[in-house]
Parts: sequence; C-alpha cells; structure tokens
Amino acid sequence: MALVRRFWAAPFSGLATILLIACTAAPGPPENGRPLARAPEPHTCVDEGDSEPQSIVRALYRTYLPRDAPGLGNEPRDMLSKYFDEVLTEMFLRDQECRRQAQGMCELSVDVLVGANSIEVTNLRLCVQRGSRTEVLAQFLNSGRETTVRFEVRRSGRDWKVTDITWGSESLRAFALRKP
Repeated sequence: MALVRRFWAAPFSGLATILLIACTAAPGPPENGRPLARAPEPHTCVDEGDSEPQSIVRALYRTYLPRDAPGLGNEPRDMLSKYFDEVLTEMFLRDQECRRQAQGMCELSVDVLVGANSIEVTNLRLCVQRGSRTEVLAQFLNSGRETTVRFEVRRSGRDWKVTDITWGSESLRAFALRKP
C-alpha cells in the first residue's frame, strides 16, 4: 500500500523510473556489429501435384478413405510396407494381432488418416512443406470441421515412406515407439 501511495504522490518520478528500467533492459546493438538474425520464415506449403512425397499420401487417401475401402489397419505387411517405414508397419501389425486376440479395439482408437473416429471427409487438399524434413499436409473438412493431418515422409532407397503422422499434438510414431 505504501508503494501505491508513493507512486501517486509523485507520479512523474514513478513514470521516470519505469521508463529508465525499460530503456536499460532493452538490448543494444550486437557486440559483433552484425544485425540480429530475423526469425525464419515459416515453410510454405506447396501443392506439388504428382511429386513422390505428395503422391504416396494421395495414394493412401485414395485407397483407404472411401467408405467401402479395406481398413488400413487390416492390411498385410507387404501392403503396409509400401507406404510406411518399419516402425509404423510393425505398430499396425501389433494392433492387428491385439484385435484378433481381444476381439475388439486395441491400441489404435482413431482412423490415422483423419485423426478421428467419424469420417466424413470433404475438400481434401494436399501440399508439401520442405525444410529440414519433408512433410505432406492433408487439409480437409471432417464432419464440417477444418482438420490438418501432417505426414512426415523420407526417402527409403528408391521409394518414399511415411515415418510419422501427426494430428494436433498426437504423433503416431511416438505412440508406436511406446513400450507395449
């Protein structure tokens, strides 16, 4: 309370103190004489049409998104390994085995291509972001809600493979690497 009274009793001295602190806390010019680096520009997402990274994700949606499509999680190893690296392929196979034994849902509780249980996808757009890693972004409406699913892809020999799928803060790779 005494500090408040003092500030109001001498408003200009309080204001001068605040300005003095603000000015001395501000960074000065860099010591090496070079200007401060600007924050990097966010990577632009570009529709690359039939580029290899984008075409593998397009093939996933074309094959597994239609209502009458076979479930991605029900595919054999050779089919899964066409799209996914070894870590994700093994995760899908573990989940298949768990569902066979448990006669129901096991580890994967959402459709990994949409990050949800209900699937009513419209307006699917794909684009590629290249930087330290290559990502294909799938942007669409699911049940009227805007959704973005990120596919990290890497070249594996002659082919591109999906190494992670993220939606929101969830990572399929992190999930796959958890100890069972």
